[in-house]
Amino acid sequence: GVESITSHKHGDMYSMMRPFDKDEYNYMLRSIEDIYDRFTLMVAEGRGMTQEAVDAIGQGRVWTGADALGIGLVDEIGTLEDAVNCVAGLAGDSELANWNVTAYPKPLDDMTRILLMLGNKKDIDEDAVKAGLKKLGNAQIVARMPYEIKIK
Repeated sequence: GVESITSHKHGDMYSMMRPFDKDEYNYMLRSIEDIYDRFTLMVAEGRGMTQEAVDAIGQGRVWTGADALGIGLVDEIGTLEDAVNCVAGLAGDSELANWNVTAYPKPLDDMTRILLMLGNKKDIDEDAVKAGLKKLGNAQIVARMPYEIKIK
């Protein structure tokens, strides 16, 4: 079995080893309601709407971009690049070269992906793998699947 040792009655509340008790459940419910209240207030202020109007169209629903545009939740439909351009302009810097977007988690480089496919990186001679890949140069590597698909 699992036993928790804590310095407070609710010290293991987030351990997922037991369900929330009544007090913990009520605490979580209040936290969620507080977050939702702050969110709807911020949306209302940003959109020039009443908090009640935001709540009426919210309630945890998911809106398509077109529907959100129709009910005033967004100003326009665009790409991430459009959003970065808009924010750069609002910040007074229309020179997009000063702004960039970084994806997380960052994409792995080819060598790291190869090493991960081979197994535990600590057990692999990285220099030997690099030398082998260098010998291959631009050669194409072809792998055959262990099955065939026949279409009749």
